[in-house]
Amino acid sequence: MWLKIDEDYLQYMKTHGDNRIPNQDYGSGKYKPFFKLFSIGSVHYITQINHAQPRHRNMNEMDDFFKLKQGNEIVGVVNLNYMFPVLDKHLITMNEHDIRTVLSINKTDVQVNNYMERLKAEELEIKSKSIGLHAEILYERQKGNRLDAKLFNRCLDYGDLETKTLQYELDQQFTKKQTFVIATQGLFFVDVDDERYTVTYGDMESIPLLKEVHENGLELAKDIEITQTNTKSM
Repeated sequence: MWLKIDEDYLQYMKTHGDNRIPNQDYGSGKYKPFFKLFSIGSVHYITQINHAQPRHRNMNEMDDFFKLKQGNEIVGVVNLNYMFPVLDKHLITMNEHDIRTVLSINKTDVQVNNYMERLKAEELEIKSKSIGLHAEILYERQKGNRLDAKLFNRCLDYGDLETKTLQYELDQQFTKKQTFVIATQGLFFVDVDDERYTVTYGDMESIPLLKEVHENGLELAKDIEITQTNTKSM
C-alpha cells in the first residue's frame, strides 16, 4: 500500500516536469506516505497523504481534495491534483517494519504505534471513498479538457508528465543520443537519431529493448513491427 519513490526520478520530475510534485525527504525519522491510485499499462499514478491543517476543517471535499478521518478527527488529506506518473522500477514498497524503522529514529514507541494506527485508518478511508476511482475520473476529465478553469489550473499537466516519464527512461539508455518525445491519442512517438518508434503505455518498462533494437538493428517479430513508413512500434 505505502511507497517511497526513487529520489533521482522524483527530482527529475520536479525539475523537468512540475516543481509542485510533492517532496518525500522531510528529514531524518520522518515519512509521508505515497500510494497508488490507478494504472495505465505499466504507468502508475500516485499521490501523497498530507498532514491535516486547521483550515481543512472548514473546507469541503472536491473533485481533487479528500479528507481522511480517524473517528471524528481529520488526520490527513489527499490532493489528487498533485498526482503524477511513475513506473514500477522507481517504486519502493514500505511495509510496516520499514515505516517503524524510519519513525523510531526520533519517536517513542507510543508515537510510532499511534502513527501506524493512523495509517490504518487512512488506508480504510482511501478505500471506502474510492479515491483511486476519483483520481482516474479526474485524469480522464483533464486529458479531455473537461475541467473548469480553477480546477484545471490546480492540476498538474498529466499528459506532459507522461512524456517526461518516458524521456527519463530514454535518458538512462541513450546517453549519447538525441531523443525527442511527442504524445498524441494515447501513443508516444520517440525520435532517436533518424528513426521514429511508437511506444505505448505498456512499453515504458521496455525502453532497454528499444535501445537494443535501435543500436543493433534487430527485428524481433514478437516485440517489434516495422511499418511501411519506417516507424517502428514496440
